[in-house]
Amino acid sequence: FPCTFFDGRADMCACLCYEILKCCNSKLSSIRSDAAHLLYFLMKSNFEYNGR
Repeated sequence: FPCTFFDGRADMCACLCYEILKCCNSKLSSIRSDAAHLLYFLMKSNFEYNGR
C-alpha cells in the first residue's frame, strides 16, 4: 500500500491525517490512543518508504 498512498496525490494522505488528528481530540481515551498509534504508524511507514 505505501506506493499507492505515499506517491502521487498528497491530498488523499492529508485528508486521512486530518481525520486521524480529529480523533486525537476525542473524549474517549481508547479512540485517542488508537488515533495516535495510527498516526505514528503512518509517519513511520512514510519514513521507511521514502528513506528520509
